[in-house]
Amino acid sequence: MKKFFPLFFLRSFFVLKSNLKNPFPVLLCFIAFLITVSLKAQISENDPSKYVPNIIPPSPTAYGLGTYGNTPIGLFTGSQNISIPLYTYKTANLEVPLTMFYSSNGIKVDEISSNVGQSWNLSFGGVITRIVRDKPDETRGDFPIPISITEVMGRYSPPALNFYQYIGENDVDSEADIFNFNFGKYSGKFIINNEGGVILMPAQELQIEYTLTSESINFVVTTPDGVKYYFDNQETTTQRVLGGGHSIPNITVSSWYLSRIVHPKGDEILFTFNDAVSTYTTSKSQTYRMLYPRIQYDAAGNLEQPSGGLSPMYEHTINLTGKAIKSIKSTNPAYGEVAFTYLSASSADVTSGNNKIAQITIKDNAAAEIDRINFTYTTTPNNRVFLDKIQFKDVNQNYQFEYNSRNSFPARLSLSQDHWGYYNGKTNTNIIPAVTAYELGSVNYNGANKEPDGNFAKIGLLTKITYPTKGYTTFDYEPNDYYGQITVQPSRLYQSMSAVTLEDSNSASSQSIYTNGANAQKIPIIAATSFYCSDPDLNVGKNKATISVYNITAGTYEPLFRTDNNADISSGFYSITPNTAAALKNFYFSAAANQTYRISLSSDWFCTSSTLNYSYLPEPVITPGNVVTGGIRVQRTSDYASASSAPVIKRFWYAKKDDLNKSTGSKGQDPYYIDLYKVEKTIGSGGAGMQGVITTATYLNLSSSSLSSLFDTGSSNVFYNYVTVSYGSDSFLNGGEEHEFIVHRDGGDGFVVGMYDIRSVPLSNLGWDNGLEKKATYFNKDLKTIKQTINEYEEKTALRKEAISYSARKNYEKIASAGVTYECTTADLTKRTPYSSCVANHTHQILMNEIFFGDGYTCIAPGHDNRTIYFEHPCYGATLPKTITNLAAIDNLSIVSYKNYGFWHYLKSTQDITYDTNGNNPVTTTTNYNYRGINHTLLSSQTSTNSNLETLETKYFYPKDAEMAAEPFVSELIAANMTGMPLDTQNFRNTAKLSEQKTVYEKSTNTSNILLPRYMYANKGTAALVTADKKITFDQYDTKGNILQYTLENGMPTAIIWGYGQTKPIAKIENAAYSEVTSYVANLQAKSDSGTEADLITALNALRSALPNAMVTTYTHKPLIGVSTVTDPKGFTATYQYDSNNRLELVKDNKGNILSENQYNYKP
Repeated sequence: MKKFFPLFFLRSFFVLKSNLKNPFPVLLCFIAFLITVSLKAQISENDPSKYVPNIIPPSPTAYGLGTYGNTPIGLFTGSQNISIPLYTYKTANLEVPLTMFYSSNGIKVDEISSNVGQSWNLSFGGVITRIVRDKPDETRGDFPIPISITEVMGRYSPPALNFYQYIGENDVDSEADIFNFNFGKYSGKFIINNEGGVILMPAQELQIEYTLTSESINFVVTTPDGVKYYFDNQETTTQRVLGGGHSIPNITVSSWYLSRIVHPKGDEILFTFNDAVSTYTTSKSQTYRMLYPRIQYDAAGNLEQPSGGLSPMYEHTINLTGKAIKSIKSTNPAYGEVAFTYLSASSADVTSGNNKIAQITIKDNAAAEIDRINFTYTTTPNNRVFLDKIQFKDVNQNYQFEYNSRNSFPARLSLSQDHWGYYNGKTNTNIIPAVTAYELGSVNYNGANKEPDGNFAKIGLLTKITYPTKGYTTFDYEPNDYYGQITVQPSRLYQSMSAVTLEDSNSASSQSIYTNGANAQKIPIIAATSFYCSDPDLNVGKNKATISVYNITAGTYEPLFRTDNNADISSGFYSITPNTAAALKNFYFSAAANQTYRISLSSDWFCTSSTLNYSYLPEPVITPGNVVTGGIRVQRTSDYASASSAPVIKRFWYAKKDDLNKSTGSKGQDPYYIDLYKVEKTIGSGGAGMQGVITTATYLNLSSSSLSSLFDTGSSNVFYNYVTVSYGSDSFLNGGEEHEFIVHRDGGDGFVVGMYDIRSVPLSNLGWDNGLEKKATYFNKDLKTIKQTINEYEEKTALRKEAISYSARKNYEKIASAGVTYECTTADLTKRTPYSSCVANHTHQILMNEIFFGDGYTCIAPGHDNRTIYFEHPCYGATLPKTITNLAAIDNLSIVSYKNYGFWHYLKSTQDITYDTNGNNPVTTTTNYNYRGINHTLLSSQTSTNSNLETLETKYFYPKDAEMAAEPFVSELIAANMTGMPLDTQNFRNTAKLSEQKTVYEKSTNTSNILLPRYMYANKGTAALVTADKKITFDQYDTKGNILQYTLENGMPTAIIWGYGQTKPIAKIENAAYSEVTSYVANLQAKSDSGTEADLITALNALRSALPNAMVTTYTHKPLIGVSTVTDPKGFTATYQYDSNNRLELVKDNKGNILSENQYNYKP
């Protein structure tokens, strides 16, 4: 079989028959051309052929045209989950799918397109990426950071205080980096903990080895089937900050690309890369710094002078020394090659580099083109790069894409961003947000409007996919929301006052009482005064107006500040004259929350006319409702078979079925931009005799990005507890479904040392079950429930692993410090804790040999010297009383801890309940999934109970289970991490055993010294397996793990000859041992490798003639395309013909009669 292009491809397998009496053998279902390791015995029958390994080549299938629609939606977050399979590169035992993915909750303004366009990604192998926290882990050195420092020794013990001082005052790493991996069918995260061990998040049956030096790390991951994945193609990131003077470049390894895959049978897939350098600005940042509170006095009573203000915009630049995939191939050339070529021009959204993939070419072992895939892009006027089309070699085989107003999406680094980084269409001149708290409402710094706007956030998103069939899917979007308090701010209100003196009076006054609401705000005032009489003799220059603001609640006068520069112009009464400059007539005061003020205006001298106008924002109106927040979700999908067909509609409500207009969104953390800190200094001249005295001042720093994480430890800011899907319309025309998900957000550790919290500290990943589906309900158009699925999950808390990290910040430089003392306690005398370390002076190679269940690590590099080292409390072994002196004072530091947890969780049970069409008469089936959790994370047994209380159970036993300890070669299986395949499977009804099947492995000359199945046993009934239950013996394998001979329990051997570089079977000889055909093998293999098909067929016919007592079936192939001929034991041949696009066209029998024909017709 050649390829499957559509989202949902056809799986129509042909049954080929000859025109003679005997039926032609049915070509078995699609699998790799090799023995399936997990051999399935049909124990309900006695037919020994059920145990025969499936080595027959697959029947070619009709070329898939790319069926339309039914695009899956990530209901928990409302994102599209679009995948388009392009090609799968295969060897005998390995495969690498090439798949396009699209998923987005909105395009971030600063987002850079991938190598296949905006929001698309091409999966072609695997990668480990890293989020560096603090410093790269490889720079940590030999300073351990065990949990025992705080958890065992005590958070305020001498070791803890010294540790805090060490990480706060020195440039050292105290936080574990997060490594994300994605390869094959595996994805997840892991950290290297404080003792050097690996913690998987969540637990998986993976073995991770890493080679560690002071400068880099490389990884090898072994999966439960023993396949090794090597990650050592490093991508390096150099970061700098521009605009704030000289900055030291920060250079880290940010990614490790998969370089090769090695199967235990010897298959290897190699990934080669071109070096690729990209340069771009990742983002801009800005800060505003001011005294807080704004009025402060030093120890000598002097008013602190404001400093700081608005910073320039800083540009954060990256130079990425990366990798661009060049080819995928095998060490065996017979499997061909996948080659990648790129556009010559750099991507428009970066300074240089990030070249887009132009073409993928699939070649055979002679470098002939089998297929090609071209990519077409559009660059918008704002330098955004969108994928337009994926075109295969077949001109009719293509996918086309349309987007929402993509030309309107702004250029990268635009200031029109909301709190989450999505486009909000606002015109901003700064990127620090407009904030009124912490007295910022009284400062005119021209803050940015960062409120979300769904009409702009959805610009640039994918709105239509047209499939090769010319069917298509459209997408409608709406903004994320959650149910909360909607705040509507009324318009500003204005108040006027006046005070006028006459020709016979020289004073007048006016007062206004103002009560501020719950929000502090700046109250602007505009004052004026003038001489108004007609008698100029009265204008002697004494006319003036006096203004004051008295806080009735506090009993104090409020200071007044100039509007133009925020300068303090009065701490009580303020006077102006007709000649006062205009700037000095515009001022404001800061109204605190829930305070009442008396605003007074008076005029002095004859014929003085004074006015005062002030304005304020009334109390906002708050009502409950759905609050719009950052990001976009899918509202509706419509699938069309053609342009003229009626759509199949799905409408997504992110709410309960019974309350569709009330969002169930969980909004996560609110944006937070404020950081407080203290400075310490000595009083200089003018200190009233206090020169040299240490004094402090506190400052506020307003950042342009939220200090609190708005995305937890994932990529979504909103999660939905309930999602309801309507079929056919908005109102369940054809029924629908309701899904309930678990929302369990990450949280903080809560440990803070120091005066100020550090809001930018990462959250602890507490949400192990976040996003798991709890319940699914399906109902018909009458809203009657017809089916329910209820899931229950469990976490093994006893096996939870954790690693603690510390985020440290020096708030100010200490000028002087006194030492701290500590009195030892009785408990301290025995406190010590072990950790593992290799003390050899070499490059460490670390093996996590117990996967999730291990403690610490083991160095396996040559010359290793693994030891257990004890970290001891300074009071350990002392005699009381004992005082520890000269401990570090840490009052200038903030230390916050957080944890990374490795959870092991699993689906514990599932209830499936079906109802009749009226929603009555439920029938329940309950399936329980049991995990022992002793030394592996694999399923131990599965139990199903139906409504009749009949229980069916299947038990699985793996190499690591104690029951398998006496089996042959179990220790070798464990050493190779071939631990995910059950060796023994037992089936029960209630408590009675129904059947059992066991596979025995061997590593010997019979298996070419490869760990492979040697025997299979199976029986029915309650009896234990015995030698007589042996169903099949795998007598001989070649060096590539291909089966050369097997013998059934009836004693009849079957030999297999492999050709085409030992990748495909070319002959199956029943009733003959391999030793009987050995003399023919070399010639047949040579003709398959480099001869013509006619020559190979002639040689295969000669083999058939030479073995009259055997049943010989022979095969020829078109490499990377499909089987070409199949000749049965009677000598009748079926021929498969392919068109110019390598699609199956005709199947003919021995006489040239057409057995099947495929015509590929596309809609215009």
